[in-house]
Amino acid sequence: MKIEFKDYQIGFLTQLFDVSADTIRLYAKKDLLEPKKSEANKYRIFCREDVFNMDCIMRLRDMGFPLEDIREIVCNSTLDEVYEKVEERRAALEEELRRLTCARDNLKNHSRMLKSMLEDAEQTAVTSEAVTFLMIDIQDSIPETKAFLQKLDPELRPYLTLHIPDDGEQLECNQDFLDKKKREQADFVITCEDVNGISRRPDFPHDRIRLIGPACFVYSIGPAYLNSNYEFVEKVSQFIDEHHLTRNGNYFTQYLMSQYIHGNPIDYYRTFVPITD
Repeated sequence: MKIEFKDYQIGFLTQLFDVSADTIRLYAKKDLLEPKKSEANKYRIFCREDVFNMDCIMRLRDMGFPLEDIREIVCNSTLDEVYEKVEERRAALEEELRRLTCARDNLKNHSRMLKSMLEDAEQTAVTSEAVTFLMIDIQDSIPETKAFLQKLDPELRPYLTLHIPDDGEQLECNQDFLDKKKREQADFVITCEDVNGISRRPDFPHDRIRLIGPACFVYSIGPAYLNSNYEFVEKVSQFIDEHHLTRNGNYFTQYLMSQYIHGNPIDYYRTFVPITD
C-alpha cells in the first residue's frame, strides 16, 4: 500500500495500525495525537505528524509501557529521560523473563516428577547404576538453601528431605514411624541427585555439602497417611531383606507433594536406601 503525505481521516489510521477507532480517539484525548476538525464536515483530520506519533506510540506499547508512561515519554520527557525509562523497562522485563523461565522450568520438573509418580507408584527397585546424592543442612531458609545448590548447577533439583542419621535408630516398619520419639530423630535437610557430577569439581564446597554415594540405592515412591500409615518405609525394608541386599547407611525420604482429600492428609515421598554391591 502506497502511503501519500496528506491529511487522513480516522478510518485510514485504524487500517494502517490495525487498531480500533476508539483507540485512536483515546490517544487523541490523552494529547498523544492532535487531529484537526474539518471545517466542511467536522470530521477529525490527522496529518503525517500524527502518523509518526502513532508509530512511536505503537512501538512503546509493544515494549509493554502503560498508556500513562507513553504519554509521559512522548509529551514530557527529554531524550535522556526516555533512555532511562527504556532501560528501566528493559531491566524489569529481564527480571520478569527470569521469573517466568524459572516458573516454566519448575513446571517441567513438576510434570516430570508427577509422571514418575504415576509410572513408579507403589513400586520398589534398585537404581540401574551407582549415583551420588548431595545433602545440605537448611541454613536461613529452604528457598535460600535450594538457591545455593542451583547456583552451583542450575540442573540440580533439590527436595526437602527427611533423613535418619547413620548413628540413629533405623526406622524399618510402619510401627517404628508411628512412634513419635523414634520419628523425631529424623532431620530436615535438602537433597538432590548430582546429575552432572559437580561433586568431583576441585572447588566443590565439601565443607557445607555432604555426599551420599556413589552407590546403588533401593528406592520407592509412595503415599503416607499422616499419623496412620507409613508403609512406604516398610516396603523398602522388606525389599532389601527379600533380595538379600546389604544396607550401606540409613534411608532418606524426599518430600514430593501433599494432598488433602476428603479431610485426609496424604503426603507423597520418594525414599532411598544406599546398599553395597
